[in-house]
Amino acid sequence: MDIKRATARIQAAKREARRNRNWAGALIMSNLIALIALVMVLGKQQTILTNISDGKSYSVGGRNASTDYIGEMASQFVAITVNVHPKNVDRQNEKFLKYTDPSVFGELKNKLLVEAGKIKRESISQTFYEQSVEVDSKGGSRAVVTGIRKVFYGKRLVSDRQTRYRISFKIRNGRLWVAEFVELKKNEKTFLGVSK
Repeated sequence: MDIKRATARIQAAKREARRNRNWAGALIMSNLIALIALVMVLGKQQTILTNISDGKSYSVGGRNASTDYIGEMASQFVAITVNVHPKNVDRQNEKFLKYTDPSVFGELKNKLLVEAGKIKRESISQTFYEQSVEVDSKGGSRAVVTGIRKVFYGKRLVSDRQTRYRISFKIRNGRLWVAEFVELKKNEKTFLGVSK
């Protein structure tokens, strides 16, 4: 009799263990499906931003942003960086560096410090009159801003020429980071490198 009871208890324990394994497997599978769904949703989540000055809406999310947003931000960053004089160059550079990608932060900061030193030493002022913004249709995270850059030494105009700046962005978790900021040479193509 004791053997029959012991055998019955063992069988019942085995059934319960099997049932618990099945429940654990089902829970693991449901958690895995929920995790996959969450990753997919987070990767596609978009935030809509509205510009208060013109009412335009832009979408940003994950690693993507609308081309209008890229163009608008490129225009803003060029204005911050190029419209400078000895009294505001440090503040303008601080604003710009807040949005600089950590992988190029040191390089861009050094470049801006050298330029700021020259601006202060030689009392240089610059203004930039934007003419156009072209966003890379293939990559979508680069833009070229074209305009007239005027450079003054003191009050004397020393340069008045069309200038193009290419600015590249990285977008991580819906946050925009400046990854490249360069003045293009006269014959340099906007997105393909140096022309023939």
